[in-house]
Amino acid sequence: MRRHAASARRVFQHGDLIPPNVFVDGDRAAVIDFEWSGRGFVDGLDWARLLANGWRSANLRAELLSAPIAATPDGAFSWAVVLCHELRQVERDGAGTDWATDARRLYLDQLAALQGMIAALSAH
Repeated sequence: MRRHAASARRVFQHGDLIPPNVFVDGDRAAVIDFEWSGRGFVDGLDWARLLANGWRSANLRAELLSAPIAATPDGAFSWAVVLCHELRQVERDGAGTDWATDARRLYLDQLAALQGMIAALSAH
C-alpha cells in the first residue's frame, strides 16, 4: 500500500459521490455536496463509490463497468476499498436493522463481479 501511495499521482476526488449527490437532466449532470472533496492518491475512488452505491441501477452499473478505470488495478483496489468501508459502516451503524440487511446485500452482491475483475487483471 505504501509503495502504491508513493508512486500514484494525486487526483481530485469528490469524496462522497453517491447517487443522491448526482442530478441528471438529459445529457447533463450536476454534482452536489463537496464537503469531503480534495486531492487523494487513489485514482478511481469516486468511480467505485458511485458504482458500489448505484449497483441496483442496471444502466448505471453497465456504464461504470465499461469505464476505462474498470480495467485497471486502481479500479479494482478502489472498488474493494469502498466495499470494505461501506460494509464496516453498515455493521457499525446498523447491525441487525432492516436497512443494514438491505445495505449488506447491496455490497455483498458485488463481490463476484469484483473477483472477476481481479481475475481478469491477474491474467494480463
